[in-house]
Amino acid sequence: MAPRLGLGGGVTANPASGLFGAPNLLLDNFSAHRAYSVRKLSKDYSGFAMKIRVDIDDDGATTPDKTADVAFDDDGFVSASSKIYNPSADGSDGDTLAEFVDTEDEVYCHTWYDQSGSGVNAVDKEAGGFFPTIANQPKIYTSNSLITDVTASGTPRAALLFDDADILHFTDSGLSFGNISVFITYRPAAAVHTAWCLKFESSGAKWFTHYQTGLSSYFYYNAGSAGAIGVDNGGGALLDKRRLYSFHAGTSARSQVINGTTVTDSSTDATTSALGGATAANIGIGKTFTAGPTGKVQELIVYATDQVSNNADIVSDINTALEVY
Repeated sequence: MAPRLGLGGGVTANPASGLFGAPNLLLDNFSAHRAYSVRKLSKDYSGFAMKIRVDIDDDGATTPDKTADVAFDDDGFVSASSKIYNPSADGSDGDTLAEFVDTEDEVYCHTWYDQSGSGVNAVDKEAGGFFPTIANQPKIYTSNSLITDVTASGTPRAALLFDDADILHFTDSGLSFGNISVFITYRPAAAVHTAWCLKFESSGAKWFTHYQTGLSSYFYYNAGSAGAIGVDNGGGALLDKRRLYSFHAGTSARSQVINGTTVTDSSTDATTSALGGATAANIGIGKTFTAGPTGKVQELIVYATDQVSNNADIVSDINTALEVY
C-alpha cells in the first residue's frame, strides 16, 4: 500500500494522487496551437523561455555576439535571476541572466520558444532563409537593465520591447480562418502600429492581423479593410495603455475583447479560406506590413479553434499571472 499523509480530521491522501503536485497553468487547462511568454505556461514544460543575444560592446553586431538559452526562475518567470544554459561564450550552464549579461547594455531576443509542444518557435529568420539580425530582434535588456512592464499591483515582470522594425517570424501552418483565436498582452508606445499577423496578402485582400491607430483597435479578418472591426477604446489615444486583447474568428462570428470586455461582436465574412500562401515576411509577432509594434509584449497565445466559450477563463488566467488590468 502506498504511504498516506495525514491532513487532520481523519483525512488522509496518497502522495501519488497529485493533490500536492504543482498547480495547473494555462496550457494544462487550455492546450494551444502555439504559445510564447515570459512566464511558464505548462507545469510539464521543461524547455526554455527564449534564446537571447548579447550585443558585445553594443556595436550592432560588428563584434561577434554571444547567445544563451534562458530558463524560468523559481517563480516561473523570466527575470535577472533566471539561469542560462548553452552559452556560446563567456559563461557556464547555471549562471544567472544578470551574470551572463555582465556589463553589456543591449540584449535581444533571438528566439522566443513555443511552449505549446508544436515546436513553432518565433525567430528572426524568414521562411526564405534570411539570416537573423539585431535590427529585427526585440530587446529584453537595455542600458544594462532588464526590460519590464509593471503589473497592476506594481510588480515588475519581464517584457520584450519591440520597435517598428522588429519581427519574430513563425509559420501559419495548421491554422485556418474559420476557427482561430489569439490572445496577446501588449503596451503600445506609438500611435500607429501592428502587434501580430498570421496572414497578410494585400493582392488577395486576406488579412488576419491586429492593427491600431489613434483611438481605434482594428481586427482585420479575411477581407482586408472590408473585414475590419474598428473600436473606439475610449479615454484618449491607445498610446502606452496596457492591454490584454482577445481576437476570435469562428465560422459564424468574430469578436474582439479588450481587458475582458467584448468591444465588438459581429458576423463573420462570408468567405473563409486557409491561411497558407501569405508572404513569410508578413507572418509573426511584430512588423507585418506598413507599421510594426513599438511597445512591450509579454505573451502571445494562438489557438487553432474558436475559443469564445473559453475566453473568460483564458483571460482570467493570463490576467491573474500578468496583472494587466
